[in-house]
Amino acid sequence: MKKAILIIHVVLLTNCVSAQTNTSTSKLCCNNIGKIYAGEKSIGDSLYAKCVSVDSFISIDIINASEDTLYLFNSYLHDSYTASKFLHKVDVQDSIYKISFLPILPYLGVKTSDVINLSENKISTPFQILYDFIVLPPQTYYEAKIRLATLFKHLNEKENAVTDYNAYSLNKYDRKTKFSFVTVSSLIGYQIKVEFAYYKNVSLLCNQNAYYTNEFDFNKQAKSFKILSLPITIKK
Repeated sequence: MKKAILIIHVVLLTNCVSAQTNTSTSKLCCNNIGKIYAGEKSIGDSLYAKCVSVDSFISIDIINASEDTLYLFNSYLHDSYTASKFLHKVDVQDSIYKISFLPILPYLGVKTSDVINLSENKISTPFQILYDFIVLPPQTYYEAKIRLATLFKHLNEKENAVTDYNAYSLNKYDRKTKFSFVTVSSLIGYQIKVEFAYYKNVSLLCNQNAYYTNEFDFNKQAKSFKILSLPITIKK
């Protein structure tokens, strides 16, 4: 694959709010913690991101320059899933191609099913993907690495992306979620964006009992994520 040069401009769609750090948060879904960030704070008190390098990977530092602990949604940030058509969203009208790591609520769980789906599209199968977060205390960062060869390996294949939709419209208890699919054979003409989700509180999302016994509040917290959106220009 040819090397790609990416120019990234960061857009923070919502302001960070004070985090309610829950010391009893289960290790069930908070297995990683951000590294101490010693670089220059160029964006002020906020969550922001910057591209570190591009070669065979897109390497992005997501930096918490605020005074609050934040939780980066990490369930799909794995090489096994990045090519899944459910993470590739296309706004046909505005020609926007989104690589979206936002939660797809109806399919996320807190305990895996006894029947294991090994395909990359297990994302759309209930109880296959668990809630998982990177804990970002103040002045820490996480390096997200996305393999380019994997990310776009389905270009030219039929129905390789979903039509863009509002992630906030989904609910934990939705049982008949329908997606429409489009075929993308080239990225030429598209504005490309990468989307990350982060939370200020995940106390219920890391609680198996709450998933079953407090469905309303669990769903409310699951939809409380903020979006970090990075428009990207690819030059080949």
